[in-house]
Amino acid sequence: MEWSGGLKKLSFSQTLDSASDMGVLRENISLYGLSAVLPEPEFGVVTGVFQAVGIDTRQYNSGRLYQAFNLQLTGHQHNAMHDVDSIVASLWELKKQWLK
Repeated sequence: MEWSGGLKKLSFSQTLDSASDMGVLRENISLYGLSAVLPEPEFGVVTGVFQAVGIDTRQYNSGRLYQAFNLQLTGHQHNAMHDVDSIVASLWELKKQWLK
Protein backbone atom coordinates (compact mmCIF):
# COMPACT_ATOMS: atom_id res chain seq x y z
CA MET A 1 0.00 0.00 0.00
CA GLU A 2 2.88 2.32 0.78
CA TRP A 3 4.50 1.68 -2.61
CA SER A 4 1.36 2.66 -4.54
CA GLY A 5 1.03 5.93 -2.65
CA GLY A 6 -2.75 6.00 -2.58
CA LEU A 7 -3.13 5.56 -6.34
CA LYS A 8 -5.92 3.42 -7.77
CA LYS A 9 -5.11 -0.30 -7.91
CA LEU A 10 -6.84 -2.07 -10.80
CA SER A 11 -7.34 -5.80 -11.31
CA PHE A 12 -8.19 -7.66 -14.47
CA SER A 13 -11.22 -9.35 -12.95
CA GLN A 14 -14.93 -9.03 -13.49
CA THR A 15 -15.73 -7.87 -9.95
CA LEU A 16 -13.98 -6.99 -6.71
CA ASP A 17 -14.59 -10.40 -5.17
CA SER A 18 -12.31 -12.92 -3.51
CA ALA A 19 -10.61 -13.71 -6.85
CA SER A 20 -9.59 -10.10 -7.48
CA ASP A 21 -6.27 -8.67 -6.35
CA MET A 22 -8.07 -6.91 -3.51
CA GLY A 23 -9.66 -10.18 -2.42
CA VAL A 24 -6.34 -12.00 -2.47
CA LEU A 25 -4.68 -9.24 -0.45
CA ARG A 26 -7.57 -9.27 2.04
CA GLU A 27 -7.21 -13.05 2.41
CA ASN A 28 -3.44 -12.83 2.95
CA ILE A 29 -3.78 -10.08 5.55
CA SER A 30 -6.19 -12.32 7.45
CA LEU A 31 -4.25 -15.54 6.89
CA TYR A 32 -0.98 -14.10 8.17
CA GLY A 33 -2.54 -11.96 10.89
CA LEU A 34 -1.07 -8.76 9.46
CA SER A 35 -1.90 -5.37 10.87
CA ALA A 36 -2.12 -3.87 7.39
CA VAL A 37 -5.25 -1.88 6.58
CA LEU A 38 -6.61 -2.49 3.09
CA PRO A 39 -7.80 0.80 1.55
CA GLU A 40 -10.68 -0.79 -0.35
CA PRO A 41 -11.87 2.44 -2.05
CA GLU A 42 -8.50 2.54 -3.87
CA PHE A 43 -9.25 -0.77 -5.65
CA GLY A 44 -11.12 -1.28 -8.89
CA VAL A 45 -11.25 -3.36 -12.06
CA VAL A 46 -9.90 -2.45 -15.48
CA THR A 47 -12.21 -4.80 -17.38
CA GLY A 48 -14.90 -2.12 -17.74
CA VAL A 49 -12.58 -0.13 -20.01
CA PHE A 50 -12.46 -3.03 -22.46
CA GLN A 51 -16.14 -3.91 -22.09
CA ALA A 52 -17.05 -0.31 -23.02
CA VAL A 53 -15.74 -0.93 -26.54
CA GLY A 54 -17.31 -4.37 -26.92
CA ILE A 55 -14.54 -6.70 -25.73
CA ASP A 56 -16.05 -9.62 -23.83
CA THR A 57 -13.49 -9.82 -21.05
CA ARG A 58 -14.99 -13.09 -19.80
CA GLN A 59 -13.40 -14.71 -22.86
CA TYR A 60 -9.85 -13.69 -21.86
CA ASN A 61 -7.58 -13.78 -18.88
CA SER A 62 -5.04 -11.00 -18.38
CA GLY A 63 -2.31 -12.99 -20.13
CA ARG A 64 -4.43 -13.59 -23.24
CA LEU A 65 -6.15 -10.20 -23.47
CA TYR A 66 -3.76 -9.07 -26.20
CA GLN A 67 -5.36 -11.69 -28.47
CA ALA A 68 -8.60 -9.68 -28.49
CA PHE A 69 -6.65 -7.03 -30.40
CA ASN A 70 -4.77 -9.45 -32.68
CA LEU A 71 -1.48 -8.36 -31.15
CA GLN A 72 1.66 -10.48 -31.10
CA LEU A 73 3.33 -10.97 -27.72
CA THR A 74 5.84 -13.50 -26.56
CA GLY A 75 5.62 -14.93 -23.10
CA HIS A 76 3.30 -17.17 -21.17
CA GLN A 77 -0.03 -16.42 -19.56
CA HIS A 78 0.03 -16.43 -15.76
CA ASN A 79 3.59 -15.12 -15.77
CA ALA A 80 3.12 -11.86 -13.88
CA MET A 81 5.20 -9.68 -16.21
CA HIS A 82 3.64 -11.19 -19.33
CA ASP A 83 0.16 -10.62 -17.93
CA VAL A 84 1.04 -6.98 -17.24
CA ASP A 85 2.53 -6.63 -20.74
CA SER A 86 -0.67 -8.06 -22.21
CA ILE A 87 -2.87 -5.57 -20.34
CA VAL A 88 -0.63 -2.60 -21.15
CA ALA A 89 -0.32 -3.54 -24.86
CA SER A 90 -4.10 -3.92 -25.00
CA LEU A 91 -4.64 -0.52 -23.36
CA TRP A 92 -2.27 1.12 -25.85
CA GLU A 93 -4.08 -0.57 -28.74
CA LEU A 94 -7.43 0.50 -27.32
CA LYS A 95 -6.19 4.08 -27.13
CA LYS A 96 -4.87 3.89 -30.70
CA GLN A 97 -8.07 2.42 -32.16
CA TRP A 98 -10.90 3.99 -30.20
CA LEU A 99 -9.67 7.13 -28.49
CA LYS A 100 -8.23 9.04 -31.44
